[in-house]
Amino acid sequence: MVLRPTSAVYQNINLGAGVGLLASIFVIATFCVIAYRKVHNNIVRPLALLNEGAQIIRQGDLDLKLRIDTGDELEELAASFNRMALALKQNIRQLEDSEEEYRSLVTSMRDGVCQSDPKGYLTFANPAGLEIFEFRDLDEAIGQPLRALFLDQADYESLADQLAESGFVERTQVWMKRRDGTTIGIELSVNRVFDDRGQYIADEAIFRDVTLRVRLEQEARERSERIAAINQMANAINSSLEAGLVHESMAAELKQLVDFDYAAVALVVEADTRFDTRQIWPEPEPDQSPLHDGPDSCAGWVAREARCLSIEDLRADTRFDEQFPEAVRSALCVPLYARERIIGALILGSRQVAAFTEHDEEILSEMAPHVAVAIRNAQLLENLQVSLTEVTRAREELYEANEKLKTLDEMKTNLLSNVSHELRTPLVSIMGYTDMILHGKAGPTTDTQQEYLDIILRNVEKLVTLIENLLDFSRIHKGAKDLVFDTLDLAEVVRTSIQIVKPVADGRSIRLEFDAPKDPVLVEGDKGKLGQVFNNLLSNAVKFNRPEGTVSVALHLSETAVEAVVRDTGIGIPAEELDKIFTRFYQVDDSSTRKYGGTGIGLAIAQDIVRLHGDRITVTSQPGQGSVFRFSLPLLKSKREGSALRSAQREWDTFCETHLLVELVTEDRTLSLHVRNLLVPDGIEVLCACDPKHALALAQKYAPDCLVVDTGTNHDDYIALERLLAHEDTAQRPIIVLADDDEAFDCY
Repeated sequence: MVLRPTSAVYQNINLGAGVGLLASIFVIATFCVIAYRKVHNNIVRPLALLNEGAQIIRQGDLDLKLRIDTGDELEELAASFNRMALALKQNIRQLEDSEEEYRSLVTSMRDGVCQSDPKGYLTFANPAGLEIFEFRDLDEAIGQPLRALFLDQADYESLADQLAESGFVERTQVWMKRRDGTTIGIELSVNRVFDDRGQYIADEAIFRDVTLRVRLEQEARERSERIAAINQMANAINSSLEAGLVHESMAAELKQLVDFDYAAVALVVEADTRFDTRQIWPEPEPDQSPLHDGPDSCAGWVAREARCLSIEDLRADTRFDEQFPEAVRSALCVPLYARERIIGALILGSRQVAAFTEHDEEILSEMAPHVAVAIRNAQLLENLQVSLTEVTRAREELYEANEKLKTLDEMKTNLLSNVSHELRTPLVSIMGYTDMILHGKAGPTTDTQQEYLDIILRNVEKLVTLIENLLDFSRIHKGAKDLVFDTLDLAEVVRTSIQIVKPVADGRSIRLEFDAPKDPVLVEGDKGKLGQVFNNLLSNAVKFNRPEGTVSVALHLSETAVEAVVRDTGIGIPAEELDKIFTRFYQVDDSSTRKYGGTGIGLAIAQDIVRLHGDRITVTSQPGQGSVFRFSLPLLKSKREGSALRSAQREWDTFCETHLLVELVTEDRTLSLHVRNLLVPDGIEVLCACDPKHALALAQKYAPDCLVVDTGTNHDDYIALERLLAHEDTAQRPIIVLADDDEAFDCY
């Protein structure tokens, strides 16, 4: 065992402890330095940068961007700070743009915009508002009290009360003053402006200048009221149609509009050179007459110049002084227009100098057309009364002349009939004996005699044909033309007519053509009369054709009818004559009568015959190219169908065991014949009566199942109808009324 001193032993231990302590202190110090640097770089410095950036942004620099690369939340906070600055910059830019747009909008508005503080002083106005109130610039307008701009302080107080109550005022019209004191009409809308805390901070108004509109509305209202009064007075004037009453009403009504002491009306008589003047206020003295009749009068001046004449002092302007009563000092003369021309002048006078104003002239100018119309109507009524008297007298004379013409026409028809009968008998004898001589029954004849007899026979046949036409015409005209209806082949009728006109056509080298179906064309009609229709049409087609021309006849079939068409290549008919060629005794002109001959009744007879068959002839033509005549007839049903119908009719008659009887009351023989031809084939008997007494007697005697009354002939037919309706035996039976006027239709 070695013994050492305690100090030596603890010396090494203390030395080791000291070295360890120093090393620990050094390590701790190192760690503290490192920790401080870390905290400074990662926390303190970034926070200082954030604080500094916030101060810079507060100063308005929004372009600052913080760069902190700590990799922790502070770096994210810096990035959010940068994004916030960028968004704030964008928002501020948008606000600036919006403010600029709002400023431009307010500046460019045509309506005025202004703001005022709660005390009522202007704080802002756009250029339109400055212009409306004629302020030179905004500085002059700012600080102006709004109360001073109102014409009536009551309007300002009313607006203030409405704003205090509701907070806004919409589209209110008030009268205000410009800077120079002139009055303007303003339409404004006002609303109060509040801050975020709800405190009232300003009034904002939008307004416009409506001075012109308000004045126009006021003028239109006044004009409308004036026109209404003028129309009321004009109606009062126009209600008096007699000339004297018109003048009296005119003076009384004009007196309500314009004050005057003298009034006259001068009407044009001879193209502005002479006037018919009448004093209408006051009543003229017996020895007093207006002096406005000549071309140098005030009425003549107005008629020439076509404008109003206002004379303030007749003593100073002596042109028309002598034309007015001595007491009249001023005058106003207004032209009267009717149908865009001056018919006269309205002349007013007053005892006062310059008594008539422009307003009076305007009123009279508006009233003048109504006065002119009233005077014109009075003149027309007077002329109409004279014309009606003359028309009544002329109608009576025309009725007498018409009765004479009817009598003469009846005499002419009877003469034609009698003469035709008297001529036909000897002509038939001449034709018969000529034919006997021609055929050698009176002895041998030479060739020359044969030729002469042929000529005589042909001309006699023409005369007989002409007389037959005249007789047919007289019968149809009298209503005595009876047709015998039977089943016939229309193609055969056409061929017969073609053979009749063929010699004449061959003599002029005119080609005749016929186009028809191979099968018979069966219709129901009068074979002889239909042949006469084709004879007349073909004769005219050949007569008025050119040499070597063509005449064609065609029959066109449809399901129910056949259309007959006669076409030629002749001289044609002028368009203005087409509606006249079927008139009896009418020919296109005298030259054709001399050149072609004829009486002008062939087409009239043909038309009447076709009408009796239920149709009418129509014509189309072109001068120089030819004419086309057309008419249609109903086709006859087939034999099988007809037999079936007849069998069914017989079965029905056997089943019902009835027999119908119809009474027809008419004076029209054509209608009577037509109704008979329609009903008799169906087993219906027809009784005909031509006068009221006969109609009632037949109805009582035979008790018909139905009565047909024609009211289109004369007044007696209405008498017959009334008697039949009044009688107890006939009033209960069916009555068919044939009427051609609305009055009879509405009556029965």
